[in-house]
Amino acid sequence: MTEELASHYFPLMTEGKRAKILGAKDKVKGAQAFVADMLARQCLSELCDAPEFSFSLLINPDSKSVVTNFNAEISVSTAGEYVACAVSTVPVGISIVKAGDFTFSEAQELLTDAEIRYLFSFSCISILSPSI
Repeated sequence: MTEELASHYFPLMTEGKRAKILGAKDKVKGAQAFVADMLARQCLSELCDAPEFSFSLLINPDSKSVVTNFNAEISVSTAGEYVACAVSTVPVGISIVKAGDFTFSEAQELLTDAEIRYLFSFSCISILSPSI
C-alpha cells in the first residue's frame, strides 16, 4: 500500500465508507477495511471488465462479503498486515494463515488432494537409487 494509491482511491469512496474507515477504533482494522475494498474492486474490475467503482460491495473481511450489482462472488480475508481477496463467477473462498511447519498427515487433514499436490510440487526431494 502506497500513499499514492491511498490518495487515489480514498476520495473515490462513498462518504459513508470514508467515515467508517477514519472512525475505526482500531486503526489497523480501518486500514484493512480500506485495502480490502480497494483490492476487491481491482479484482472485480479484472474479472468483470468493468470500472473499479461500478461495484456495489458489502465487504466484511473474514466473514461473508457480497457484490450486489454484478454476477460475481467475493471473499476477503485478513491476517496481521495482510489482506487477500478472491473473486469468481462461482462461489469462492480465501483464507490467510501464518506459514509454519507441518507434517504430511496434518496436510491431509486440512487440504484437498489437489492442494497437497500443488504444495508438494515445490518440494526439492531427491530420490536416490541404490548403486548396483
